[in-house]
Amino acid sequence: MKKVSVFLVLLICFPLAVFAASSAGAANRKTAVRCLKLAENYLSSRDFENAMVQAELGLSYDDTVSDLWYIKAAAKSGLGAPRAEVLPLAVKALTEGEWVDYNRDGARILYADLLCDTGEGAQAVAVLDAAKIHGDELAGLNGLLTGDAVGQAPVGAGDHDGV
Repeated sequence: MKKVSVFLVLLICFPLAVFAASSAGAANRKTAVRCLKLAENYLSSRDFENAMVQAELGLSYDDTVSDLWYIKAAAKSGLGAPRAEVLPLAVKALTEGEWVDYNRDGARILYADLLCDTGEGAQAVAVLDAAKIHGDELAGLNGLLTGDAVGQAPVGAGDHDGV
């Protein structure tokens, strides 16, 4: 009788635990999207500091929202952060997560602009020409950032003006 009652308790508790975990994930996603909306408004009014704060808050709830990575990159760029800080955020927006409101175009343009600023004009054109980031292109983008691409230093290496 004890085994049957333990089995019944486990049978009831397991679905409840799964439901609780999925509803927590949904609640986190909703909160991240609310932060995204606020960040969008701040970014459009050129309040980069508050856009950054809202993007970071949203990412703390759900870091799979690509829009938040893009807004964080755009806000950092607007605040005058060094390109070496902005580039990884733009790449993350392009290569990971899901888009909620925006699409990859804004992130691709920001990334291409940063590549032009670092003397990678040919790579910038390739990024703009790409309709979608594919696995092999992702390896190239990550290689560019880490210096793993053949004969290349990491982006930002030797960039002493901090811009």
